[in-house]
Amino acid sequence: MRIRVGATAPIFPKPDASNTGSRIPVESLEPWTGGTTLNFSSGEVLEGIIFPDLGTWYTATGQDIVIRDCFFDTDFGLTLSQTDGGLMEFVDVRGGMSISSTWDLTLRNLDVRETLDDFFHVTGDVAGGDANGFRQVKNLLIENCYGHDATPLAGVAHTDGLQVRGCDGLVIRNTVLDLGVFVPENNAAIFLEDANSGNENIEIDRCWLNGGGYTFRYFNVGGAFAVTDVEFGSNWEFGVFLTNGASPPTTQSGNHMAFDGSPVILT
Repeated sequence: MRIRVGATAPIFPKPDASNTGSRIPVESLEPWTGGTTLNFSSGEVLEGIIFPDLGTWYTATGQDIVIRDCFFDTDFGLTLSQTDGGLMEFVDVRGGMSISSTWDLTLRNLDVRETLDDFFHVTGDVAGGDANGFRQVKNLLIENCYGHDATPLAGVAHTDGLQVRGCDGLVIRNTVLDLGVFVPENNAAIFLEDANSGNENIEIDRCWLNGGGYTFRYFNVGGAFAVTDVEFGSNWEFGVFLTNGASPPTTQSGNHMAFDGSPVILT
């Protein structure tokens, strides 16, 4: 799968608790009895399972994995590490998600909440791959997801709705990232950081962003960089966006404030 930035996408309803997360009632989910490392065989499907809090992150690895209608009921969340090819849909995740040096992954209709750190942490942090020594995340689609109720630990470095640091090919659309009322640990609803070989070919479309010191922070993005039809809430502390001296998006339109519809121009 190759994500084509700017491709036409269908219209979906705004994500909330009614249309994200497991479609199977919690009481009907089968308890997981294994450990915190999930080693997938190619094409393996995990469905209808509740994963209890075992005191650390769950980590999934493998090829062409599918996780559907599950609940990670843990303070520490889930890490997908080099899971090349895969689909995760209709899943509840307490504690946040980390996507590490993974290629060709779709995250759809997830309810991600009660996070001690980021809702989604996307990082090319595995050694190897490019001339800078990192394996960038490639071709990631985050769609119809609901990130809410951040619960950062006092004094942590910072909390983001989505932090991206080393990615080539990201589409995030029809997704809510709501950090809520500002606390000092809240950095940004979306933070595109220039780290781990940087970011390129990024599309942010029809999203609802709220909270943070600045709601949207970004450094330079290579290739196509599109920000369209994004609605910004009012729970920022210092400003709606911070460019860190970066060039504006190559495409932007329809971005506006939630409370009065006034346009937001990323400059």
